[in-house]
Amino acid sequence: MVFKSGLLVIESIGAMDAYSICLKDARANIPQAQHALGKAFESGALGEEHKSYAVMWFERAVANHHPESELYLAHYYLSNNKVNLGVQLLEKAAHHSDLRAQKILANMYYEGKIVKKNIAKAKA
Repeated sequence: MVFKSGLLVIESIGAMDAYSICLKDARANIPQAQHALGKAFESGALGEEHKSYAVMWFERAVANHHPESELYLAHYYLSNNKVNLGVQLLEKAAHHSDLRAQKILANMYYEGKIVKKNIAKAKA
């Protein structure tokens, strides 16, 4: 997977070559490339999983206004007992019209398991 001109392009150039190209774009603050690196480190696509690097790249992509990274980072925070940060990012992603974040928040507020039950917020 190589990041070029705002598109993810699948090419058979090898993981490390794709990584080098994507890293250059990510360092240039291109949020799509930062998100792609986060996903690659999270999934182990570059050989093995590196959660700390994944989080670092997702955080950079969020800082550059990448909505999907907000969702990925929220999931990480919620899975690691950083509920306030996770909910804040879900709310930010939901505000950016991410339907998955909206659904997750609605369920969380309706069930009241992770956050305090709030039917009004569940319906919002």
